[in-house]
Amino acid sequence: MLQAIRTLALASALLCSGAALSAPASGDWLTSMGDLAATRYSPLDDIDRSNVGRLRTLYSVVLGGAVEGGGNARGALPYNLLARDGYLYAVDGWGAVNKLDLRNKGKPAWRADAGQRNLDTWLQAHKGLALHEGYVISGGADGSLRWIDDATGMLVRTVSAGDPMDGYSLSAPPLVVDGKVLVAGSGPDRGGPLQFDAFDAASGEHLWRADLGDARGLRGSVPQAASYDASSGTLYWGVAMPTGPLPDEERDIWFGNGVVALDVADGTVRWLHRYAQGTSGATNEAGPYHVVGAEGGGPLLGHFDNEGRYRVFNAGDGAEAVVAPLFAEGAEGSCANVRAAAAFNSAFSLRTGLIYGANAGGCLQEHLPIKTPSRGDWLGAYYRDADNALGILTAADAATGEVRAQHVFDFPLHAGATATAGGLVFVTTAEGTLHALDDESLEPLWSSHFGSLSSAPPLVFSVDGRQFVAVVVGGNALAEDISYRPPELGMSEGLMVLVVLGIPETAR
Repeated sequence: MLQAIRTLALASALLCSGAALSAPASGDWLTSMGDLAATRYSPLDDIDRSNVGRLRTLYSVVLGGAVEGGGNARGALPYNLLARDGYLYAVDGWGAVNKLDLRNKGKPAWRADAGQRNLDTWLQAHKGLALHEGYVISGGADGSLRWIDDATGMLVRTVSAGDPMDGYSLSAPPLVVDGKVLVAGSGPDRGGPLQFDAFDAASGEHLWRADLGDARGLRGSVPQAASYDASSGTLYWGVAMPTGPLPDEERDIWFGNGVVALDVADGTVRWLHRYAQGTSGATNEAGPYHVVGAEGGGPLLGHFDNEGRYRVFNAGDGAEAVVAPLFAEGAEGSCANVRAAAAFNSAFSLRTGLIYGANAGGCLQEHLPIKTPSRGDWLGAYYRDADNALGILTAADAATGEVRAQHVFDFPLHAGATATAGGLVFVTTAEGTLHALDDESLEPLWSSHFGSLSSAPPLVFSVDGRQFVAVVVGGNALAEDISYRPPELGMSEGLMVLVVLGIPETAR
């Protein structure tokens, strides 16, 4: 009873904050994180603990073949699937946008070629989309935004957000808020600038820019879309991988690694929090910052860091309220891991008040620095100790960080989590298995293995009142020396395949 009362109070506080907390009741999934507050929570409950065991693959759709050359063959999975009005939107390994008819077993409605065939090793195709009225908006590795007509798939408008010759790129999904398309720069591997931009969603007009590079001499990357608190009109972006012409021992002092809060109206920096210099795992804190609530209080930001902690910030001023360890000291898999959270989507459940962190455990660490001939002032890295990689899913109290449950997988969680009102948390492990777990105990309830790698988070949506789950597998080799990819698994990597699952009509 106390837990139920607490959950209701937490939900009430969130609703009062004005944040958009869940996907529409129709079951659409309209942003990369499901809603503006970045909860990755679905209000759908037709698939629940009692019937998830009847979940089956209904059909699959090939999104694109193997990509050759450059770095794209190593990182060519979409992290961001969207669903609206019976259609699913996905990006393939070269940034081409696919619209699939979910009422017709995923038959392609159209495919929009993004023209990203000749990217070099450091420019990966963009992995996210945004929807606005009659447009599908896609970012490009060349620093451009493209408006695609939702009805026809024809390119309507292209606007440049930055110059790839300066190292600028886009990899994080755009976010649409109050008629603005909001994007943040990537490309720190090329010394790209750390800038944030807003464009008019209808016309493409550039509205404002917050250039933290020019103002503060900062560099870094933003691999995730922003989260948004509607009550204060504030955007929150995590920033990763500080780079630049600084000695190695000084570069973490600069804000290339932390979280920045911007006014959605004009891009004014409201506050920023930079992480203290520390071990290598501290150089990559761009995982999602969820807008969560507190009993009797205003909105908070919840964030899983790369060193096995859960952090809570005051969303109004950036003051750090909680730093809670997620693992017992000395526990297996609790070493700093630079691959743990930069692009992995945690989830927050309005049903339980718990937040779910999907991590890659083990002691994969970073050695610094490396200087490259192409950019003499760039400080890069290489990895060591890439063995013993495990997957760790943690359920913690969103306001206090108290760990309520954990589950360890044999393979890393490089995709993230999705929570539902049906009492479930869905995750995919790196070798290509989709899992459903109890959202309170994290007891495994069901799984299905697809025989190929996966780093795309599960999507939950409904069409004509029927609930589905979708996941993308294949097309991504990741790192060839990682131990979770032994030859005996016999995984195929040639095709990127969308798999749609549901409870068959005969089993309902």
